[in-house]
Amino acid sequence: MEEDREILQDFIQESTEAIAHTELTLLKLEDLISRNEFIDPADINSIFRTFHSIKGSAGFIGLEKTNTLTHDAENLLDLIRKEKIPFQKEHIDIFLEVCDFLQQLLEYMNDQASEEGFEGDVAELRGRLQHYSKPVVPVENKPAAKTAPVVVPVEPAKPAGKAGLPTQDALITPEMVAQFINDSAEMIEQMEQDLLALEKDPANIELVQSAFRSLHSLKGNAGFFNYTDINMLAHRAETFLDNVRSGQTRAESSQISMVLQVLDFISAALQNLREGRPPLIPGKHGLLDLMQEVFQLQEEKADELPKPAPITAQPGPKVPIQQEKPLAAENQPVVDNAKASSSKTQAAAGAETNTEAIRVDVVKLNRLMDLVGEIVIGESMVSQHPWIAGHEGDGLERSLDYLQKNIRELQDLATSMRMVPLSGLFGKMRRLVRDISSKKQNKVELEVNGGETEVDRSVIEHISDPLVHMLRNSIDHGIEMPDDRVAKGKNATGHLVLGAKRVGGEIWITIEDDGAGLNRERIIKKAKERGLIKDTDDEPGDDQIYALIFKPGFSTAQQVTNLSGRGVGMDVVLKNIEKIRGRVDLKSQQDKGTTVTLKIPLTTAIIDGMLMRVGETLYAIPTLDILQSIQVKQEQIVNLVDGQEVVKLRKTMVPVIRLQEIHEIETVRKALEDSIVVVTENAGKAYGFLVDEIIGQQQLVIKPMPKYLGTVDGVSGCAVLGNGEICLILDLSNMVKAVEKRAQV
Repeated sequence: MEEDREILQDFIQESTEAIAHTELTLLKLEDLISRNEFIDPADINSIFRTFHSIKGSAGFIGLEKTNTLTHDAENLLDLIRKEKIPFQKEHIDIFLEVCDFLQQLLEYMNDQASEEGFEGDVAELRGRLQHYSKPVVPVENKPAAKTAPVVVPVEPAKPAGKAGLPTQDALITPEMVAQFINDSAEMIEQMEQDLLALEKDPANIELVQSAFRSLHSLKGNAGFFNYTDINMLAHRAETFLDNVRSGQTRAESSQISMVLQVLDFISAALQNLREGRPPLIPGKHGLLDLMQEVFQLQEEKADELPKPAPITAQPGPKVPIQQEKPLAAENQPVVDNAKASSSKTQAAAGAETNTEAIRVDVVKLNRLMDLVGEIVIGESMVSQHPWIAGHEGDGLERSLDYLQKNIRELQDLATSMRMVPLSGLFGKMRRLVRDISSKKQNKVELEVNGGETEVDRSVIEHISDPLVHMLRNSIDHGIEMPDDRVAKGKNATGHLVLGAKRVGGEIWITIEDDGAGLNRERIIKKAKERGLIKDTDDEPGDDQIYALIFKPGFSTAQQVTNLSGRGVGMDVVLKNIEKIRGRVDLKSQQDKGTTVTLKIPLTTAIIDGMLMRVGETLYAIPTLDILQSIQVKQEQIVNLVDGQEVVKLRKTMVPVIRLQEIHEIETVRKALEDSIVVVTENAGKAYGFLVDEIIGQQQLVIKPMPKYLGTVDGVSGCAVLGNGEICLILDLSNMVKAVEKRAQV
């Protein structure tokens, strides 16, 4: 039995991979047919070999349903490749249905180890394959002869929904719904990019074809699940795109906007479904009427609108074989680590490159990362153990070096598995820029660079809102209206650049515009009105001035708009970035533009930190936040009236923070000149931490603070050292806020 199970598993795995490749080939052929281009016979033979191989293996194992279905598909393909039947689009459709059906059947066998009990109606699909397998052999000056189909005898086809057969809903599982949501979101994202590109290049028929295919797949899947609202809206938009690709009409900007609006409604319905509610679209009938008018379509009768597909005719979205099946719950998202998407829409252009990949539950990836962190801690405990230190030798040292090397590679691999490209997030920003600039009636062109740059998936969640706020500010506050730009000698269309690159252990995401820039004088005036700058203060530098716009509620906008002006944007940017230990740099030139750079660590789980001791307490500061450490000299000390301790570092005044006072550590208070100050930078301003000893640099695994300790001011987490001691990891932004709060009391 175990041997049989292994044979079946090998068959399932090999068949799944072959079907995936066949789907890509079919989609490529569909594109060639639509453009009336040459079809390589090798592609037809490739599809034929897939079904032929599956048929043979299924017959050997005794899988009757699989064997007979692939036999009928093979018969039809044999007639096509022998040119007895012209290859047409309806053949693509039926072969894709066969692939979908086989995927479901394989998935069922993966769970049940047998075909018995599978509720799909293979006879109906076989009947349609046989219908297409009627060779047309024209005879000179005579009508075409009627030829009996070249097929094996089969049982009569049963209509879907007949009494005694399972209902459609009975076959729908939570895993299938989750897969539908994920696939639909990918399709919508791809369609948005195609439509935005089409708006700039209306004659590009390939973009129309791509969007049409995505919408067609989305409509069909929604029909299978009986999601009528999504199905109806997708159908009408699909009809418009079909008219565009056939040359009956041209896609105008207003019509593309209508399709984008439809995608927004469908996305809202998907969100309802994701949260456990029905995927309804309020006001859909009014929207359908508006679509009819905008798309200039002929009036459709009620019975011409799409009906949900019968279970036998169109199986639902595929659930991957031998893959982790995500539940439809928000706390169990799914990440696809494949560089190339497995969806049909995105794969159409590259049938020959089929990257093998699986979907893995993010919970498992997080657990893997936690285990790697524990291994790093374990390695530190071993390498720093007193017994090891007392038994030094070449062999032991080489063994430890080998262990450390492999652990570092394991850590890098685990980190890379959580990495996802920024292209998906950047793509959504194209739509945002288009919509905001349209609302403001401004002309803005977005340039995107570095979308292939990868970041930890947890980072994506934290930078989405900051990007939205900054792009919105660039358009609403930064980039001038066309007339104003022309008056300044600029191009009427504003230029906005969104880019990303890896620099050392960080990812730098840059938002750069060629607008009016920040008004230095207006910022200073507003800061003085709010008491953030005093008239007696020295003239602040640019970094200090620009850091003011990150204060909560700070805004220099002369009027509040529906886009911005309330001062609630940039402080959100800073908070979100600081949550992942990132930094925000801002540079601006009057009438030249503004550049905001988000500097984000590659991973949020493991950091390189500088260890230091204050009394008996150990602290760590991320090395990226440290500027330098100094032994304070008497001539560097500056005494302020309010008692704040300050050291002068070149031309910069650096406030000194005593951690023993913030955290009430029992230790002897030392004079500044007898201490070490670790100088750090936060939000463009330098701060110094008074410490008793700098221990050295070490790789640290960040862990949350134990609940029994509660919240500790200025501490983001803790780490276990190799000797078993605990060190506190400082969060500079929160520490500075805690110090400022104490000063106000």
